[in-house]
Amino acid sequence: MYKKFLKIFNNAYRDILDVIIPGLCINCKAEVSDSELLCAQCHESIIIRKSPRHVGSRLLFAATDYRDSAIRNLVKIMKYERVWKAGKPIAGIILKHLEIAGFKKVLLEKNKVFIVPVPIHFFKKWSRGFNQSEVLANIIGHNLKIQVTLALNRRKWTPPQNNITDDEIRALNIQKCFALSKNAKSIPPNSVIILLDDIVTSGETMKEAAKTLKPLRPLKIIFMSAVSS
Repeated sequence: MYKKFLKIFNNAYRDILDVIIPGLCINCKAEVSDSELLCAQCHESIIIRKSPRHVGSRLLFAATDYRDSAIRNLVKIMKYERVWKAGKPIAGIILKHLEIAGFKKVLLEKNKVFIVPVPIHFFKKWSRGFNQSEVLANIIGHNLKIQVTLALNRRKWTPPQNNITDDEIRALNIQKCFALSKNAKSIPPNSVIILLDDIVTSGETMKEAAKTLKPLRPLKIIFMSAVSS
């Protein structure tokens, strides 16, 4: 009940701010309508990748580069300023990338497909009001008609990966951080799992999450994100 009240309060608070404060593009500060976060020029300036990349042996569908200030500012206000509605334009950019990059070609029609968002620690989710990766997963899953399953839990709090520059320390920081949830039982063997996070830097978080999903015996695990470095 408390979580539901907190979510309603946060949404109402943000809606009031939208009315009181004039809309400005979060990137260039040009005036925009109250429902928009980016002006048309900044939105069109985002360079969307035309093909997937690799993290180790796995495909990574990362829509664009974190150095792009427009997408970087969208991700930041969603994560750190709790602007949940930033999820819609971010998910839209991911969906456009998937279309351009031929995402559907890597899926096998005979196999079931599931989107699994990378979880955040329960205290972080409580304080923020949502998990940004879960928000993106729900929008993308709805558009692609793919089931979203919260198959992972975050077992422990860790310092943010973007504050760590050494790849070995990043790997140690995230080690044994995830566990399978009760929902994981709904994913049958030989499924295709799409592991989704908002940002991929070294890929250590994704690798650790994929390792945790291995007991489900998936046919393949595909990585997906809004941005990568």
